[in-house]
Amino acid sequence: MAARKKKKTEAVEEAPAAWTPDYDTIDEAISQSVGLVPISLDRSDHVKNCVSTGLLAYDLAVGGGFGPGRFCGQYGPEAGGKSTACASSIAQSQKRGIRSIFFDHEGSADPGYWGRIGIELYGNFKDDEAQQEAKTAQGFSAGPNLRYYAPDSAEKSLKFISRLMHSYPDKRQYNDQWYYVMLGMTQKEAKAQNIPFDPKVTRECGAGVWVPAEDGRAQAVIYIDSIAAMKPEAMIGKKKKDEWKDGTGAQALLARTLSNHLAGITSAMVEKRFTLVVTNQFREKPGVTYGDPGYAPGGHMLAHSHDNRVKMTKRAPPAGWSGTSGIQEETCWDGKGKDRYTFSILKSEKSKDFMPHKVAWVRWWFEANGAPGPGIDPVFDTFQYLKMTGQLSKSGTKFGIELPGHETQVDSAGFKALVLDPANKDALRQACWTQMREGDGFQRYFNTPQDGNA
Repeated sequence: MAARKKKKTEAVEEAPAAWTPDYDTIDEAISQSVGLVPISLDRSDHVKNCVSTGLLAYDLAVGGGFGPGRFCGQYGPEAGGKSTACASSIAQSQKRGIRSIFFDHEGSADPGYWGRIGIELYGNFKDDEAQQEAKTAQGFSAGPNLRYYAPDSAEKSLKFISRLMHSYPDKRQYNDQWYYVMLGMTQKEAKAQNIPFDPKVTRECGAGVWVPAEDGRAQAVIYIDSIAAMKPEAMIGKKKKDEWKDGTGAQALLARTLSNHLAGITSAMVEKRFTLVVTNQFREKPGVTYGDPGYAPGGHMLAHSHDNRVKMTKRAPPAGWSGTSGIQEETCWDGKGKDRYTFSILKSEKSKDFMPHKVAWVRWWFEANGAPGPGIDPVFDTFQYLKMTGQLSKSGTKFGIELPGHETQVDSAGFKALVLDPANKDALRQACWTQMREGDGFQRYFNTPQDGNA
């Protein structure tokens, strides 16, 4: 019997593995060639780098405060607290060592009021001879971290901001570290000026000199109070009369001025890590029968340029809070005298950082036992934060505080003393700030149903 022939087994070729282009390498190469570095969008990083408004409830409603590289607007009718909120934010900027630049077109700044809000005025306004001697005696050498200006035209403020922004270094993130980027400077020049740059990162990024920064906080916060009070030069006789043509109204001139300057300012804000905060008025068009008669001066360009916008409106005391004619009166925490307050409601109308259409209540403390008040009421603000984060309950006349480490039962007078009594060292309010900065406050806020009431 003939032997069977073995069948020749053919080798089966395996299909080639799926191939994907090395997108990261391509992206990195292009980033280096054009001088662009990707930016982290991590939420916790954003909150840590925000400039606080000084109000827990306000920060909670807008996602942390005024973010670096953001254009933030506050508008509303008179006496809503817009200027006070700006002053409160300046005080918070000073605590973090962030420069503040304030353009006062309304002439609203009151050094006494600002001091009560918490702004350190030392060295920030024009000093007399005695103040200069006091500075020398106390070793004051650093420049003021608050610059106050009262310009007479819109162009002066806008040109100042534009030139300032282009004079500061860029501030960018690379491999989870923040750096000042000195474009146009060589390593040799940096060494000659004793600038502590990172040679490895400078070599890898290929554009300018990269100097390590502490974090991603804003380089400066610029405040304009207010847009409506800004007067274009054509309106105040600083230009030829024929430049203010017949039929060109004041609002059109302001809108055109803002449109000409804002595009260049907002385009540089992200790379420079500048924050711009403006206030604006709320007005009504006379004789409007159909549609919304309300508007804010500045035109559509201004509205579209905002990254975040909040409407602040004075309100009567909300349900559960006594008061008449829009004013509430309470006994001082120590039982000596009376305190007087007004209320405002804040509505987030636009937000590129957080969920829009959030609501917060604020109580403004304008009189303390017959003397001028400090503006911000920490008692009501702390109460609102605990309520908005689900850490406050009520049983009869008692409030249950459920903030970890500060659990207790108090009545309304006890709650006020808990916040204001110097013996308590502001422990409850500081614990609220810490909780929010660490992100736990926002998580609790998300998980707590909000009714919009105070």
